[in-house]
Amino acid sequence: MLQMTLGMAFSQLALAVLLVIVFFGMTIGAIPNTTMLNYRCGAEIDPLSLEWDAINTVIVRLIRQTQYKPSYKYNTREPVSNTLRKSCYGHAKCSRQLPRVDCLTCLEAADTKIIQECGMARSARMQLQDCYLRFSLSYFEEH
Repeated sequence: MLQMTLGMAFSQLALAVLLVIVFFGMTIGAIPNTTMLNYRCGAEIDPLSLEWDAINTVIVRLIRQTQYKPSYKYNTREPVSNTLRKSCYGHAKCSRQLPRVDCLTCLEAADTKIIQECGMARSARMQLQDCYLRFSLSYFEEH
């Protein structure tokens, strides 16, 4: 009887360990591939301008919200303060194989690379292996 109880306890422990490995393997995932595939930069603007405030708001929103979209794709826009007709537009997407935290990490890497390559650009696109980030003061459509 004791052997049977120990055998069942061992089986339950082995199952619990297996579930933990599977759970953490699916949620932590691998480090996203942030190899730069291509990029494009627009002209630089004054970082103290109202346009830059709108750009920064769009970038932050894209980085934070894309991971929560079922398709890992997100479009947004932010009006430039004190103007009725001007906005900043943004689009981001991540590989659907990435866990949420890795989508966030990849988009943060894309933002860093945009700053390194484009400075304070009025528009930029950054295509990394596992994610894509784009913003512009001109309207565009991305799907």
